[in-house]
Amino acid sequence: KALREDTLHFLNYLKEKEKMVLKYRYAFEGGERATLKSISDKMGISPETVRQIEMRALKKLRQHADDLKEYVCN
Repeated sequence: KALREDTLHFLNYLKEKEKMVLKYRYAFEGGERATLKSISDKMGISPETVRQIEMRALKKLRQHADDLKEYVCN
């Protein structure tokens, strides 16, 4: 539960579109993981743009990965 809360906290470092893509893509709010195509349909952008947004958002989150290491190194 704490990992989920901390992960969601780190989404605050992202722009709104980046947050939306990751929430859909990784089902942070429950449900099933969404495909690039389904996200692109919801957001009105191309699947390639969704992929690029996802990669940019993950890169930003990696910059803060040290703060989450306590969960994976135990």
